Amino acid sequence: ITPTADRPRFLEGTYRLLNAQTHKDWEWLIYDTSFYGLSPSHFSDPRITYIHETKQVSIGKKREHLARQAKGEAIVHFDDDDYYGSDYLS
Repeated sequence: ITPTADRPRFLEGTYRLLNAQTHKDWEWLIYDTSFYGLSPSHFSDPRITYIHETKQVSIGKKREHLARQAKGEAIVHFDDDDYYGSDYLS
């Protein structure tokens, strides 16, 4: 899960890190409170769920909302400004 706001270029980097993971069975839930959201074409991968609101929400509330929507057995935090090695999910 990734809570974010106003950092689209960071999301692109995070997506590259997710695609480089050795564990390929993942879903990525993003909660973005940017003034302008990203277009759906940014998220053509069916494993991605992108939620956009302009109303400001705390990081904790974003994480809580995303965790409730997650379908997998485990929830992993992928912050958009951190580096994750290719075996992070494994």
